[in-house]
Amino acid sequence: MLLGDTCTRGCRFCAVKTSSTPAPPDPFEPFKTAEALSKWNISYVVLTSVDRDDMEDGIIHLSSLSISNRLLFEQEEHNTLHQLWN
Repeated sequence: MLLGDTCTRGCRFCAVKTSSTPAPPDPFEPFKTAEALSKWNISYVVLTSVDRDDMEDGIIHLSSLSISNRLLFEQEEHNTLHQLWN
């Protein structure tokens, strides 16, 4: 799960941990995720994240993830990356 393991919303149907003040995300997560995807021998991946309403710059973090992942993972012609952001 991207952006940590704790969501800020607490939806009743979801089993993800909830907190109004979760730990800050790893600033190197975009690079670590892209590096991991490039090393795995897979051609399809779906990435999703917790909601982080506490982050003013959350879209910047997700944009960095998106760019890094696409640059490394989709270098191979047949690789497909789906990113599900809340």
